[in-house]
Amino acid sequence: MSKSTRIPAAAELIEAVAEFLEKELLPTLKGSKQFNTRVSINALRIVQRELRRQSDESVVTGLQKLLGAQSCHSEPFDYAQDRLREESGISFESLLLDLAERIRSGKMDENDPALLAVLRQHTLERLAVDNPKYSSYVAARERGE
Repeated sequence: MSKSTRIPAAAELIEAVAEFLEKELLPTLKGSKQFNTRVSINALRIVQRELRRQSDESVVTGLQKLLGAQSCHSEPFDYAQDRLREESGISFESLLLDLAERIRSGKMDENDPALLAVLRQHTLERLAVDNPKYSSYVAARERGE
């Protein structure tokens, strides 16, 4: 391999497969095979956006402020969104589990404005990956949220 050869990133490989499926294979299919191929393309696009997404530290910081520095759930969780918390030993998933437990037990007010702001930001992040064309997401981004 020459020095100028670059190994493509995972998101680029997924893009290549999705493009092939969409432009070369999909037009030749009919019925359920065409439908299943569209579903596959959509799934690949979601994974691609997840891989390219820059995790928003404001959600993690907001959760840590709400919950304190330590979460009661400290087991590691292998989730693409969780890669930046590997050093701390506190996973994003464990923060969400702790948050749910506190709300359920009544230790945290579900109408707390700080909580609602963090949950709104998290929802917008997920929509950016799962369905960036969703009208409420588009409207929120146009408002600068």
